[in-house]
Amino acid sequence: MTHAYSMFQTNLKSKFPMVSIRYKHRSIYLSVSDISSVSYNQEGPDTRIEAFRKESVLIQNNDFVTVFLDDLHQILMDQTELMESFQVHYEIPSGVNEENYYKDYLEHIGFRIFRQILSTLPQRTGKLKTQEFSFFTHISEYLPQILSFLDLNSLEQIPMENLKNFNFAEFEKVLDLEIWRNEENPKNQLRLVFGFNEISERVMETIEKAFSNCSYFESIVIKAKIIDQLSLTKTFGPPKPETDQFEEGHRMEISNSNGDLLIYSFEDGFHYFSRFQKDLESEISSLEGDLEELSICENLECLNLIRNLPEHLKSLCLVPSDSNIPREIFENHIILERVLKNQQLFEIFQKSEIESLRLDFSNLNFFPSPMVFEIDDSETPIDYDLVEKSNLEFLDKFQNVLKKLRPLKIRELSLRCVQEGDLRTVLEFLEPGFLKKIDIEYFCDFRNEKVSRNGILTVPYPDRRSYPRTLELRNVSKMEQWMLAENLEIEKYRILTPIQNFNIAHFKKGKITVESMSSEDVVFLKNIFLANPSLEKFIVQINQCQIDVSLYHPDFLGNPVIASLKAQAWYFQYPESENYLHIKYNVFQSITFSKVHSSVVPAPNQ
Repeated sequence: MTHAYSMFQTNLKSKFPMVSIRYKHRSIYLSVSDISSVSYNQEGPDTRIEAFRKESVLIQNNDFVTVFLDDLHQILMDQTELMESFQVHYEIPSGVNEENYYKDYLEHIGFRIFRQILSTLPQRTGKLKTQEFSFFTHISEYLPQILSFLDLNSLEQIPMENLKNFNFAEFEKVLDLEIWRNEENPKNQLRLVFGFNEISERVMETIEKAFSNCSYFESIVIKAKIIDQLSLTKTFGPPKPETDQFEEGHRMEISNSNGDLLIYSFEDGFHYFSRFQKDLESEISSLEGDLEELSICENLECLNLIRNLPEHLKSLCLVPSDSNIPREIFENHIILERVLKNQQLFEIFQKSEIESLRLDFSNLNFFPSPMVFEIDDSETPIDYDLVEKSNLEFLDKFQNVLKKLRPLKIRELSLRCVQEGDLRTVLEFLEPGFLKKIDIEYFCDFRNEKVSRNGILTVPYPDRRSYPRTLELRNVSKMEQWMLAENLEIEKYRILTPIQNFNIAHFKKGKITVESMSSEDVVFLKNIFLANPSLEKFIVQINQCQIDVSLYHPDFLGNPVIASLKAQAWYFQYPESENYLHIKYNVFQSITFSKVHSSVVPAPNQ
């Protein structure tokens, strides 16, 4: 008998989005979604199973691990759909010696859990499908055994940065697994994440060897405070002089790879070693190297506009836009003004249906990179007036270009570091209805630190100021281009305009952060999204949450169908439809609106 199925607040036992296991000294927590979980707790010789808003179940004369393992076996056997993640983690109380505590109280529990997993997975009719496999343990040997039973066509990431006692020998062993070189391995690429105190020359040589031996690694990521800069330069060579301002200046050719490149970059404490396919670079070079070749192209798929720094806006630069292209490829850019003086090229621009336009105000040349190999210890002065002046000049020059090309057919508009006026200026030149996605991001991190010689961010600048990370959207959201778009994503900005005062009711998908939200705002969103049958999913993150108990009043949303301490869910049927509006409230953090079929809606008494 599987006790968990009767406790979960969902009836999709073979389609769980996740299987997450967290074990402690006398309890185990099992989650199959963000709002559906059960706990197994030891009470003397018995086990008590508990879930939010469910009557607990007491299993007599059976320890909590045994009861849990019986349920885990059946759950793993039943999963047929692709899961987002499969996790096995342990928790240790604060203030204790982690290694001793694990050995005394948790090691035997982890051993039994992994033994059950390795016993169950071979019994399945097919391999377990999950996008991510994550585990905390002091025994890394479980990894290759479990990997052999996971569907590698689905697996995208394996985070291992928190593995304990993980040493260089184990690192080498993981990267040298035979499974990576198996001909049946997937064509999708995989990211592995590790953790070390320092990235040494041996680590970099092992990474280079791994990429040479295996074509399936997209990137190997290492969380580390220190990297041997001399070895980095020895292994990859010095960064190219014309690209010193970019963190992706180091690159080398991967042996046995038909000329693929291995790119090094650094971001937020993680060091990235990523594959860049040579054929893509060749394609870029063919576009950038010769304007005559560009002139015979039938269509332009994407544009990426950046400043020609450090010469400060002498011209607008055009480069292919692709998230996998490192910035040093931008060195041979096409000068947009030169292109527009060529009548044949000008006609191509006018006729093109362009998939993506990226407009970047991120001022990367003005701000020091934390991983520049050699940098003076003194403070780096930043001329903020020059930064603001360059934004205005850049936009003014781009406006003149747009006037010649209007209406420009752009399917996706991506902007970095802009304000509402900048967005309005660009939108008015785009053809309404053709634009499907608006993507806005505060791209540049104006770090409030000083950069030292060894690359560690240390002393704060006392006089630094940063650009506002807020947006007003009241006026721009009234524009026809905005009203006919389908997808909206705004990252790292807080929207100051009250949610009821700008238009989002028409979007199919979206993700935004608002400054504040009240219970009345939630009801407003519920009503407008119920009137939008094309809605797929819209996420509203909340900076200052003012949602209170009035949300549960019958005149608002009423009592949630599913509830836990961290999340609550409601379902409201669309008029004359089998679909429901699913409202998920992550308490004080975010609220998500999505359309689901009636088959996944739990009964009201669950």
